[in-house]
Amino acid sequence: MEARTVFLLSLLIALLLVAGSGVLAEMPGTTFVYLGDSVTLGANSSGYRGYVGIVSDALADQEIRLVVYHVADGLWALDHLTARANVLIVELGAHAVVGCDHLVANDPALFERYYSALIERAQTIAPTVIVMTIPWLGWEGEAAKKAELYNGIINRVAQEAGVPVVDAWTPLRACGVACISSDGVHPNDAGHALLASRIISALDAHAHAIHLPIAAHRAAIPFLSGALTSR
Repeated sequence: MEARTVFLLSLLIALLLVAGSGVLAEMPGTTFVYLGDSVTLGANSSGYRGYVGIVSDALADQEIRLVVYHVADGLWALDHLTARANVLIVELGAHAVVGCDHLVANDPALFERYYSALIERAQTIAPTVIVMTIPWLGWEGEAAKKAELYNGIINRVAQEAGVPVVDAWTPLRACGVACISSDGVHPNDAGHALLASRIISALDAHAHAIHLPIAAHRAAIPFLSGALTSR
């Protein structure tokens, strides 16, 4: 996939959602926009649902407008994003770790500059922006150190912008290869369930800002075994 090429995948809600707990009744038509790489797309998860589908199932049986932008180079993505959203969730940076985001792969300072611009733009699109750190994707050694460096940048940029951060690194790293799919580079269903749980916690914490009457919905999240939730 060429860098700076943006693939807009407007995934119809009928393909991603199964009726959940109806907690968006006060705000029908809530728009969730997810901006991310193949992890957000749900690559190698069952039915390509991934954490996006799990979160959506857990949140509502009312009308939700759901848009997923799958991007090769997230640092350019918001230039092409004109949608308005109630909630914008950003999951980007893994491509910089593995080197296919050529512009910033070996330049942390440039990554920070572009990521800051991305978050600034995101805040003009949605009143609630949530960023995810780079998830652990089976990396060890230098790749893991690089990811941790870039995650430090993401955390710093988010803090300066007043944007909440979902830690996608720690739970997957703790789970280890049990949460990585057979391709060795994407979360499996259990990994996506962990990510979904973290996102729902962030939505819980900011429900007042986005008018989400959050219910007791964690039971709706599949794949969470006692072993995983205890980590």
